[in-house]
Amino acid sequence: MTTFVRRAARACGILFSVCVVGSTALAAAQAPAEQPAPPPAPATEKARPRVTREEMARAYLHFDRAFAGLSAAGELTPERRTEISRAFDEVTMLFFAAKLDEAIVRLNALTAKCLTKDPEVAARCAATLSQHVLPTPRVMVAAAGEASSRPIALAVTPIGAAAALDAARVSVLVTGPSGETLAQPLGPMIRLTPSALATGRYTIALVVDGLTERFAMASVDVVGEAPEALAARWKETLAGFEAKSLGRERDRAAFASRIGLLTSKPSVAKSAQFLTDQAALARDCALEAAAIERGESFWKGRKGDDWRTIRAVAIDTPCRVYVPETLSPDAKPALVVALHGAGGDESMFMDGYGAGAIKRLAKDHGFVVVAPLTTTIATTPVVLDAIIEEMQFAANIDPSRVYLIGHSLGAMATGRLSELRGDRLAGVAMLAGGSVPKDPSRQPPTVLAAGGLDPLFAIARVRDQNAAMAAALAKVTVPYVYFEYPNEGHTLMVTAALPDVIDWLLRQPPRHTLRQQPQP
Repeated sequence: MTTFVRRAARACGILFSVCVVGSTALAAAQAPAEQPAPPPAPATEKARPRVTREEMARAYLHFDRAFAGLSAAGELTPERRTEISRAFDEVTMLFFAAKLDEAIVRLNALTAKCLTKDPEVAARCAATLSQHVLPTPRVMVAAAGEASSRPIALAVTPIGAAAALDAARVSVLVTGPSGETLAQPLGPMIRLTPSALATGRYTIALVVDGLTERFAMASVDVVGEAPEALAARWKETLAGFEAKSLGRERDRAAFASRIGLLTSKPSVAKSAQFLTDQAALARDCALEAAAIERGESFWKGRKGDDWRTIRAVAIDTPCRVYVPETLSPDAKPALVVALHGAGGDESMFMDGYGAGAIKRLAKDHGFVVVAPLTTTIATTPVVLDAIIEEMQFAANIDPSRVYLIGHSLGAMATGRLSELRGDRLAGVAMLAGGSVPKDPSRQPPTVLAAGGLDPLFAIARVRDQNAAMAAALAKVTVPYVYFEYPNEGHTLMVTAALPDVIDWLLRQPPRHTLRQQPQP
């Protein structure tokens, strides 16, 4: 299916390499080989920091939460929703064109407009969000109970052509691992806490005069031992497990992947690292090692939101897994596998697309969510098989109620996987993308959803696809529904569609009764 993935990405109007658009090699990879290298910057010109994937993710999450807040407050008229959707899709195309400085500055201006109607406050907010905020160090080793005498350096510089920060109108708020806060003026050095240091994550937020929001811009993790030393020790432990074949292979593989995240210099290109609290990860790795040594599984019955890999043959697929804490011990929940679009990764559904709306829906409806890296699961259906099998073991899911949802590139992967594994799926949903099945008789109940303003999948084309899909599935009595959101664009339509899509899918019968009890 690798060829399929490349074709799907091209069909979205972008290069397959956009899935790593944060890479500084992207522009060079697209340039003609004979093009001469640009001349070096003059010695007197201070090089600006490059925009990182971490900063891109942060800017998107700030916007996503602001937009979700507007929607929850009932302040989105159809006209305003249309305006914001079009502006966001314009920003998205700048990302895909690797114009990252311009994209982030424009996105932050859009975020500010979602938060306030005061032009002066909006300008101040946009400038504040459009800063490189770089604490040093990112990970601090501290003895238990150590006093907070060591300051943290904080470099703040504008992104691209963004306005400089008005330091007199912006303050710093640090939130510690137990929720304690420390407000202080913005300056080149900050403190993490007024009391003894505790291990865990300290989030550094900027607070703008005129707004109540706290904008998380960076973090510092305080750990009790250097992550590299822990990783080296646990790699030796893992080698012993492998030699004795202790524990399940999938548990050992997941342990190895999580050990690989331990670092004192988190990658700004890998969300699994920059989103991870190094202290919490270290504690969990100790529990994982102890479980494997006992011949048990750390993952069996575990609840909450975790990053892990799931092994299928020799493929380790990065996933975010959410098992609602409210599920009863004897529950047999449904499983929703959610595939992100191009440019995203396994954290997109859990943190974005409506500020993690799928997790709220999972809690409300009582289902388990697995969000894998789309570009891995799209290469072979054995990855989907492994996810289903692992969730049967770890979360006791009902294998007859497995649903697949995908957005954009993920929608196209969903269409392909539904053809190859339709017998294992109780329903599929394709959002802003997808395809008409070649063999409709093998298709599970299907949702097609589209945004009326989508610049990548024109609505006239999608309506033709809807007509073809409806006709094909009607002949074999497969349940089908089409949702259209006239004021939504390519990405923001996911937030609008998810409640409708989840509700419809969960009303479909289990896989083994599909033909006996079709639902409208």
